[in-house]
Amino acid sequence: RLENLDARTKPTSRSEKASAKTKTKSSIAERNQTLPKKVGAALARIRRSMDKDKRPKSSDIETILKPKRLSGRKNLLQEILLKCFGMRGKCVPDLHLDEDDSKKFYASVDYLDVNHMDKKFVTSCSVHEIGQFVAYKLRQDDDS
Repeated sequence: RLENLDARTKPTSRSEKASAKTKTKSSIAERNQTLPKKVGAALARIRRSMDKDKRPKSSDIETILKPKRLSGRKNLLQEILLKCFGMRGKCVPDLHLDEDDSKKFYASVDYLDVNHMDKKFVTSCSVHEIGQFVAYKLRQDDDS
Protein backbone atom coordinates (compact mmCIF):
# COMPACT_ATOMS: atom_id res chain seq x y z
CA ARG A 1 0.00 0.00 0.00
CA LEU A 2 2.80 2.43 0.82
CA GLU A 3 4.45 1.76 -2.52
CA ASN A 4 1.21 2.59 -4.34
CA LEU A 5 0.80 5.79 -2.31
CA ASP A 6 4.34 6.91 -3.14
CA ALA A 7 3.80 6.16 -6.81
CA ARG A 8 0.69 8.33 -6.87
CA THR A 9 2.32 11.34 -5.23
CA LYS A 10 5.65 11.35 -7.07
CA PRO A 11 5.93 12.53 -10.67
CA THR A 12 6.68 9.55 -12.86
CA SER A 13 7.75 10.90 -16.22
CA ARG A 14 10.74 13.09 -16.95
CA SER A 15 8.55 15.94 -18.17
CA GLU A 16 6.53 15.88 -14.94
CA LYS A 17 9.74 15.99 -12.90
CA ALA A 18 11.11 18.87 -14.98
CA SER A 19 7.89 20.87 -14.69
CA ALA A 20 7.81 20.31 -10.93
CA LYS A 21 11.38 21.67 -10.63
CA THR A 22 10.55 24.65 -12.85
CA LYS A 23 7.47 25.49 -10.77
CA THR A 24 9.52 25.34 -7.58
CA LYS A 25 12.31 27.52 -8.98
CA SER A 26 9.91 30.08 -10.42
CA SER A 27 7.88 30.37 -7.21
CA ILE A 28 11.07 30.92 -5.19
CA ALA A 29 12.27 33.51 -7.69
CA GLU A 30 8.94 35.34 -7.55
CA ARG A 31 9.05 35.50 -3.74
CA ASN A 32 12.66 36.71 -3.77
CA GLN A 33 12.07 39.49 -6.29
CA THR A 34 9.70 41.60 -4.21
CA LEU A 35 11.19 41.76 -0.72
CA PRO A 36 14.96 41.39 -1.19
CA LYS A 37 15.26 44.44 -3.45
CA LYS A 38 13.96 46.63 -0.66
CA VAL A 39 15.86 44.73 1.99
CA GLY A 40 19.06 44.68 -0.05
CA ALA A 41 18.84 48.41 -0.65
CA ALA A 42 18.21 49.03 3.06
CA LEU A 43 21.19 46.86 4.00
CA ALA A 44 23.39 48.76 1.57
CA ARG A 45 22.24 52.12 2.99
CA ILE A 46 22.90 50.94 6.53
CA ARG A 47 26.38 49.68 5.68
CA ARG A 48 27.17 52.88 3.75
CA SER A 49 26.13 55.06 6.65
CA MET A 50 28.14 52.92 9.08
CA ASP A 51 31.21 53.23 6.83
CA LYS A 52 30.80 57.02 6.86
CA ASP A 53 30.42 57.02 10.69
CA LYS A 54 26.80 58.16 10.40
CA ARG A 55 23.74 56.67 12.04
CA PRO A 56 21.40 54.67 9.82
CA LYS A 57 17.72 55.53 9.48
CA SER A 58 15.26 53.74 11.75
CA SER A 59 13.09 52.98 8.69
CA ASP A 60 15.97 50.98 7.17
CA ILE A 61 16.31 49.01 10.40
CA GLU A 62 12.61 48.22 10.35
CA THR A 63 12.91 47.12 6.71
CA ILE A 64 15.66 44.59 7.43
CA LEU A 65 13.62 43.13 10.30
CA LYS A 66 10.83 42.00 7.95
CA PRO A 67 12.36 38.82 6.46
CA LYS A 68 12.56 35.74 8.64
CA ARG A 69 16.09 34.88 7.56
CA LEU A 70 18.79 37.32 6.56
CA SER A 71 22.47 36.59 6.73
CA GLY A 72 24.58 38.88 8.91
CA ARG A 73 21.66 40.90 10.26
CA LYS A 74 22.31 40.24 13.96
CA ASN A 75 26.00 41.13 13.67
CA LEU A 76 25.09 44.35 11.85
CA LEU A 77 22.60 45.32 14.57
CA GLN A 78 25.20 44.61 17.26
CA GLU A 79 27.69 46.76 15.35
CA ILE A 80 25.16 49.63 15.22
CA LEU A 81 24.62 49.41 18.98
CA LEU A 82 28.36 49.52 19.58
CA LYS A 83 29.43 52.18 17.05
CA CYS A 84 26.44 54.51 17.23
CA PHE A 85 25.51 54.26 20.90
CA GLY A 86 28.57 52.76 22.61
CA MET A 87 26.40 49.94 23.95
CA ARG A 88 27.55 46.38 24.39
CA GLY A 89 27.03 43.58 26.83
CA LYS A 90 23.97 43.86 29.04
CA CYS A 91 22.09 46.74 27.43
CA VAL A 92 18.89 45.49 25.75
CA PRO A 93 15.70 45.71 27.84
CA ASP A 94 14.42 42.32 28.96
CA LEU A 95 10.79 42.62 27.84
CA HIS A 96 9.47 39.05 27.43
CA LEU A 97 7.18 40.24 24.62
CA ASP A 98 6.53 38.95 21.12
CA GLU A 99 7.38 41.04 18.04
CA ASP A 100 4.06 42.90 17.75
CA ASP A 101 3.87 43.73 21.45
CA SER A 102 7.48 44.93 21.51
CA LYS A 103 6.71 47.30 18.59
CA LYS A 104 3.76 48.72 20.52
CA PHE A 105 5.86 49.00 23.67
CA TYR A 106 8.68 50.92 21.98
CA ALA A 107 6.15 53.18 20.23
CA SER A 108 4.67 54.33 23.53
CA VAL A 109 7.43 54.11 26.16
CA ASP A 110 9.48 56.99 27.53
CA TYR A 111 13.28 56.94 27.27
CA LEU A 112 13.76 57.10 31.04
CA ASP A 113 11.47 54.10 31.56
CA VAL A 114 13.63 51.99 29.26
CA ASN A 115 16.81 52.97 31.11
CA HIS A 116 15.43 51.70 34.43
CA MET A 117 14.34 48.31 33.14
CA ASP A 118 16.16 45.02 33.66
CA LYS A 119 18.60 44.38 30.83
CA LYS A 120 19.91 41.30 29.09
CA PHE A 121 23.01 40.58 27.06
CA VAL A 122 23.01 41.45 23.38
CA THR A 123 24.38 38.00 22.54
CA SER A 124 21.39 36.30 24.18
CA CYS A 125 18.79 38.46 22.39
CA SER A 126 16.87 37.54 19.28
CA VAL A 127 17.36 39.53 16.08
CA HIS A 128 13.98 41.21 16.54
CA GLU A 129 14.70 42.21 20.13
CA ILE A 130 17.94 43.89 19.11
CA GLY A 131 16.37 45.36 15.98
CA GLN A 132 13.41 46.89 17.80
CA PHE A 133 15.74 48.37 20.42
CA VAL A 134 18.10 49.81 17.77
CA ALA A 135 15.15 51.32 15.86
CA TYR A 136 13.85 52.81 19.13
CA LYS A 137 17.24 54.35 19.95
CA LEU A 138 17.52 55.83 16.44
CA ARG A 139 14.00 57.30 16.65
CA GLN A 140 14.84 58.82 20.04
CA ASP A 141 17.90 60.51 18.55
CA ASP A 142 15.90 61.76 15.55
CA ASP A 143 13.30 63.31 17.86
CA SER A 144 15.85 65.17 19.99
